[in-house]
Amino acid sequence: MSEALPAVADPLLAALKESYGYDSFRPQQRETIEHVLDGGDALVLMPTGGGKSLCYQLPAILSDGLTVVVSPLIALMHDQVTALQRAGANAQYLNSTLSPMQTAEVERSVLDGSVKLLYVAPERVNTDRFRNLLEQRNPSLIAIDEAHCISEWGHEFRPDYRVLRRLTERFVDVPTVACTATATPQVQRDIVEQLDRPRMQTYITSFMRDNLTLRILPKRKSVDRLAARIRALSGGAAIVYSQSRKSTEETAERLRQHGIKAEHYHAGMNGDSRHGVQDRFLNGETPVICATIAFGMGIDKPDIRLVAHLDMPPSIESYYQETGRAGRDGQPSECLLFYTKGIWHQQMYFIRQLSDEAERQQRINRLRTMMNFCEQSQCRWSRILQYFGEQPAAPQCGHCDQCLDEQPELDAAPSARTVDPDDPPDPPGQDEPRPLNAEEDRLYEALREERTRLAREAETSAYIVASNRELADIARRRPRTIAELIEIKGIRHRKAARFGQELLNVVAQHSQEAPAATDDTAEEMQLALETPPESWQQRFNALAEWRTLTSANDNCDPSDLLTFPAMRHLAEHPPATIEALSSTDGVGSLATERYTDEPSAILGIYAAQPQPPTPEPVNRSDPVPSWQTTLDLYQAGHTILAIAERRMLSPGTISTHLITALRNGHDVDLRPALPPTDVIQSVRRLLCADPDASVAALQERFDYRLSNAEMHLVVAHLRPPEIIND
Repeated sequence: MSEALPAVADPLLAALKESYGYDSFRPQQRETIEHVLDGGDALVLMPTGGGKSLCYQLPAILSDGLTVVVSPLIALMHDQVTALQRAGANAQYLNSTLSPMQTAEVERSVLDGSVKLLYVAPERVNTDRFRNLLEQRNPSLIAIDEAHCISEWGHEFRPDYRVLRRLTERFVDVPTVACTATATPQVQRDIVEQLDRPRMQTYITSFMRDNLTLRILPKRKSVDRLAARIRALSGGAAIVYSQSRKSTEETAERLRQHGIKAEHYHAGMNGDSRHGVQDRFLNGETPVICATIAFGMGIDKPDIRLVAHLDMPPSIESYYQETGRAGRDGQPSECLLFYTKGIWHQQMYFIRQLSDEAERQQRINRLRTMMNFCEQSQCRWSRILQYFGEQPAAPQCGHCDQCLDEQPELDAAPSARTVDPDDPPDPPGQDEPRPLNAEEDRLYEALREERTRLAREAETSAYIVASNRELADIARRRPRTIAELIEIKGIRHRKAARFGQELLNVVAQHSQEAPAATDDTAEEMQLALETPPESWQQRFNALAEWRTLTSANDNCDPSDLLTFPAMRHLAEHPPATIEALSSTDGVGSLATERYTDEPSAILGIYAAQPQPPTPEPVNRSDPVPSWQTTLDLYQAGHTILAIAERRMLSPGTISTHLITALRNGHDVDLRPALPPTDVIQSVRRLLCADPDASVAALQERFDYRLSNAEMHLVVAHLRPPEIIND
């Protein structure tokens, strides 16, 4: 704990007091700082709010050289740099929020020696410009935040972090500090190996957070119960996590109906809206945020009293990291998780789409471990500590639902024994089903026809498939997943497993049909439905199968063809033209250059009868394609990295946008985005030897010295894509 030496006799303590105002170090901080100042490498594992950043910031302040800090989030960079500047340290960052003039000014300050700490994103580390900057002023310390992203065994593996090995190999004698709050023993070993720091010393404080009470509740009336918990808070803020954007919006709206001031936050909002929500949350104007999991990273708000998960996180690492945002000031806080076994079907649907067998198995194992954690009768904190390789000090923690003996039965039918004490009374008339509207009635009839078919095939009664009330509830609620279907009263796991997917297919197909087909359009609609798959699930499965087979045959990364979000978007909103297909975010140039026919057939682009061209209205209100926005920024002088950070997209997606612009006939000068001339010539020689080589094959032959984004651009420069004829 605190050292007893007076500050005058203890220069480290004096520096701590002067720069941060603290009178003592937290556990393991002094040992880590002394080791780093002696030139050693350190792997620092401390919980959220445990003081990891101090372990490299204080050595940077006490040293004369440059400390390079690799950080994944712009918000985190901005907050830490601002705090350091207030403490008197000359800290700066390089990211897309800076103008070209501001960027040049920071680089000049780095070169003249006035900057002590420089924060950068991992993507920037691999750029020629940044490498040249460090060649002119060698760093004296390298710090890597969120270091678990380096490991492919980690829950948030980011390929961009792999390039950090180039940095540590180039400056092999420079001390390196890797910081994380979540790393199993296997991930710890992988971090050390990937950074090529075999003598890296590990400093670990306990993963235990004594001020956090963990509770897991059945997912029944989850928002109503959540509202009761929030109202019981004595001040402070709350974060409510959901997996989908739609759920964040619906949850915020329902909490507002309960009289709670809440807003939603997700990546689908524009930048100004997100920043506004974040600012109102930080200053206390909005006490409750309903968000997807990205919210909270890099936000230093100490008085969060409740973190709730309406959907189970996919791993214990994710759960620990997200719940760790509560109670950073050390005051008692609560973490709620609403659990249902139906999460297995929901998560497995996405896991099955992964083409890499090893990654798929890792995710399945983490999912099983997380579900066991939710269903077990063991102390929850003891299980978390054991997972991260720490031996619990006692068999019971005294602040989880198991140790407090208040755990309800999970996934059981409601009864007098399992009703949570915080359950609010049902609103009047909640159990009284409202009449179906016209659209719901049409879906109900379609479900009845499907029920008859299923009962006939299964040689059972229609009631076994689904009762009339269950069908009516399906028509009202329109579930999209097995997990949502199970939440409907009367439909349990066995029924959902046997008949659920067929009923969901009817809901999905009906949702895409027009409300009513007139005599003039009935024949045309029938023609359009004959060729392509009829539902978005069928389209998605067809795209996934095509992507897997094609990537295997062409020896390329499946993401070079279609990313997972792109497949989902295309399946739900099939484009009408090849141009619309190629301009969709996540559709790789390989998919539209070589394999246009296959995805077009799956999506029904060729199924519709050709229509004569119609003149465009003078005032068009069509949305600007995403690739056009990227092109405008690029031609305005922004770099690919700056555009990627600004638009919250990957550099690979930005490169794909520029290639799409070339295919659409735009004159795009790729030279500013290309690697050095000698590298281009090396790729040219490879293409001369094998003109039809795929990007993946070129990457392998080039020993992966270029990123995917760089190689795609070089190939587009040397082998310009065919222009699409309208």
